[in-house]
Amino acid sequence: MTKAALEVIQSLALMCLQRLEGHLHETMVPGIAQILRERPKSSLFTSDKDAFLTSIRPDSPQAVKPYTLPRRPKLSDDVIFRFKDRKLWKKIDGMFASSYFSRSWVIQEVAVGREVFIVCTEWAIPWEVFARAYEGRSVLLFHSRNEHSQLDSGLAFSGIKDARRRYKDPEVAWDLASVLATFNYCKQTYPQDHIYAALGLVKVRSSSVPAIIPDCRKKAEEVFLETATSIINERQDLYLLGTQTLSSRRTMKSLPSWVPDWTAAPTEAATEYYSGAFAGLFSGHPTIYGQSLCVQGHILDEADHILPMEGGDKLIEIFSRLADGLLGKTIYGPFGSYLGRSNGSLEDAAPISLAIINISKKIIRFVTLLASVLTDLEQLIYALDCVVLPPHPLDSSILCLEALWSVFKPHSRIRPRPSSPPGEKLYLAVCWVDLMMFQGCLTSMPHTLPKGFEMWVHAVLTIRHSQNNALTRQLRELCAEHIETAIVKEEYRSYTKEDLILTKRGYLGRVPEGVVKRGHVVTILGGAFVPYVLEKREDHYCLISHVYVEGIMDMKTLPKDMKLERIHIK
Repeated sequence: MTKAALEVIQSLALMCLQRLEGHLHETMVPGIAQILRERPKSSLFTSDKDAFLTSIRPDSPQAVKPYTLPRRPKLSDDVIFRFKDRKLWKKIDGMFASSYFSRSWVIQEVAVGREVFIVCTEWAIPWEVFARAYEGRSVLLFHSRNEHSQLDSGLAFSGIKDARRRYKDPEVAWDLASVLATFNYCKQTYPQDHIYAALGLVKVRSSSVPAIIPDCRKKAEEVFLETATSIINERQDLYLLGTQTLSSRRTMKSLPSWVPDWTAAPTEAATEYYSGAFAGLFSGHPTIYGQSLCVQGHILDEADHILPMEGGDKLIEIFSRLADGLLGKTIYGPFGSYLGRSNGSLEDAAPISLAIINISKKIIRFVTLLASVLTDLEQLIYALDCVVLPPHPLDSSILCLEALWSVFKPHSRIRPRPSSPPGEKLYLAVCWVDLMMFQGCLTSMPHTLPKGFEMWVHAVLTIRHSQNNALTRQLRELCAEHIETAIVKEEYRSYTKEDLILTKRGYLGRVPEGVVKRGHVVTILGGAFVPYVLEKREDHYCLISHVYVEGIMDMKTLPKDMKLERIHIK
């Protein structure tokens, strides 16, 4: 490492400490609110003061010395960070992306070391400085990365940072399943070391489950099966099925489908949707016989259609196919009751009574009046939101249209749901009107629509046919804002492309791209933190993928009509 590289790394760490104050939790994308897509007009630093980190120096273990991060306020950011020096930044990015940080034994050493230093030539940098520099580099999106900064490399470094944060406290106990999650992106010459390195960080174990004894004579498949069996027997849940059971990514074909393949690329999207409450719906009473896992579960439904979904531009296409009967089922109509949130049956979407029709006519006149006198769309939306309709059969559920939109929007712990712009129903009404106009059947639209959508549809038609240019412009801007929430930005990105899944009974959800096929079954397994898709074989099932299912992920209790059975997975 050159002196210039050291200075830039120190400056990145200082900038991180200053700009991300209050966002210093070590996540994969630190301080999302502080990410810089464009270079600020002012300095990247927020203070002219130096920073000091207290550390034990490797050349004198008994002496406590401060490590200085110099600010150098007389120099410009261009001089400090050397943004135009591509060769220098290639070296820096190459250091952060080094495969060294993905080695399983290195992760263990960094995790438990009392004081850790990055030593390169004559320079020694405390780990905390190097980690902060990595975080600082992560937020500089305006400064492009080179070929070294690939996704997996960044995740590997994040994993070792996470290990350091998690395991340096000797008072906190971790079981093997939790420790292995830290090793998702590690690499090793011998696959068995993935397990054996993690064992060094385990601090709690059930005395009733035999301990895993490292044995280099065992094959990797044998070690993986032994590990999965031990973890499931100890935890009595299916937490383990998260990141490395996706069928399309497995390289060890001889492993049972429920045993993680720790040599395969992990699938972060599975644990995005993890929920302890979902795992606690009912006990799975898992039992393992050799290579077979038997668990209590419920077969929810069967996959009927799998459709690609990539951002907001796919919404209208999929909505069109669901709405116009091309899939051969009328129950998927946009204004039908969504099965996943209904307390009744699909027939709940009964015709609206004459009394509500008469009230709807008054609402339409009210909408027309509002649109003619208001010039601010938010005021119009607020006024319409204040209109209260009489109860109707769909009050206990959401509509298929609303469920479809919910599936499209980013939502998980990695992809936090962005705050929604106002007027979500107005935007969905725009989608409906545009589809009807495109199909040339707007005149055949029902006279009344449930859940108050008639007033939103009429508001769209009134705005578009009026001379109120302000409302028309604001409506276009509103639609663009809503579409933006369905287009996954870099900081909300899922690391697995996804498809839309539609089941025979009408459930909507998301699955990893290109994995699930028609006829696969969606299941709720006792002790599993997400639903899973299984493939039926002659006398057993094979695990295919996790699945997000709209409307059941937040269930508190299992409905009485969901019957349990013993499910045999190989």
